Amino acid sequence: MKIGPRLYLLIGSAILIIFTVFTIYLENYIAGILTKNYNEAIQENLMNFEAMVKLEARANLEKTIVGGNLAGNYFKGLGKLAEHPNDYVTVNNVKLAQWTINGQPIQNSYEIVDAIKAYGVETATIFQRFKDGYIRVSTNVMDQEGKRAIGTHIGWDSPVVQAIEKGERFQGRAWVVDRWYVTDYQPIIIDGTIKGILYVGNTDVNYNSLSQYFNTKSYFGSGYPYIVDKNGILTAHPNAVGTSIAGYDFFKEMLSKDEGKVVYEWEGKEKTQFFKFIPETENYITVGWYTADFNKITNTLAIILILASILAILGLVFIVAVIIRRVVLGINKTVENFETLANGDLTFNISQSDLGKEDELGQLARSGKLMQDRLREVMPV
Repeated sequence: MKIGPRLYLLIGSAILIIFTVFTIYLENYIAGILTKNYNEAIQENLMNFEAMVKLEARANLEKTIVGGNLAGNYFKGLGKLAEHPNDYVTVNNVKLAQWTINGQPIQNSYEIVDAIKAYGVETATIFQRFKDGYIRVSTNVMDQEGKRAIGTHIGWDSPVVQAIEKGERFQGRAWVVDRWYVTDYQPIIIDGTIKGILYVGNTDVNYNSLSQYFNTKSYFGSGYPYIVDKNGILTAHPNAVGTSIAGYDFFKEMLSKDEGKVVYEWEGKEKTQFFKFIPETENYITVGWYTADFNKITNTLAIILILASILAILGLVFIVAVIIRRVVLGINKTVENFETLANGDLTFNISQSDLGKEDELGQLARSGKLMQDRLREVMPV
């Protein structure tokens, strides 16, 4: 193989290998940095969502405690609460001793609890002690059918009841009928004995507002945040509030730790999800997206780098080709000169342009000229 094709092959191969290795390394390096930065950004978003939920829950609890203080003062200010052991009322088929304040009945009456609502609380209830715990005898808490939850009760095993039975006030998160509330329960004492409970409560977090807010968020085109409680019910979601995911393996994996990442298949496509548990509301805040949508970013990056490398290779090959062609032409011309001398022809002249070159080709031309002059001295032309 002549020197020209060999130079083209060797230099071209070297350029191709170097650029290929460099492109692969650069693509992996940048993809790694992007993935790391995006993961950190997602986790920072989770922390912001967590702080937002905690702040709202804490504010609602403080609001509830203030409301509980006002409700307690209002209830006591109505007058003396009296129990009439010989007079009975029925609440949801449960026979109870009648209560009155200034002759006005308490059971199955909603005037007091609705008045308490005006103190800035969402819900209020008056409970009466009975054999199974404490039963709602007056309330504006609604059940799933949109009716007042009269006659529902909380049992002896409830942390609320256990605190009340000790004469203590319960303040915190509690399950009320069909949802979580931040609550304030205080004992109702008649003649020195705990006979009931006065309750006020507010929704711990406004999940409807969060769902609307989450609907405005987008991660990599398909991702969005949502909140799921520890029972697997979606409480804040762009379009699936109330849906249960309790039976899915990825949710069971989430339950085994407080925070982290799960990768799972959803609707036939791989999905990546970061999550964090919020103890104050006993639910998980999560952000998930389809893995393929995220990969589009790195795939686009790879395509750009490959195209840039191809353009760089073509440009470099063109420059090298021009240089090699110049070198090969000079070598071929020098070879022709020496072949002419070898054939005994001393009449040709080596060009001044070749003789004036300062590189190795010029040195060869001057050596050829010197040889020609010496031969002319000893041989007739």
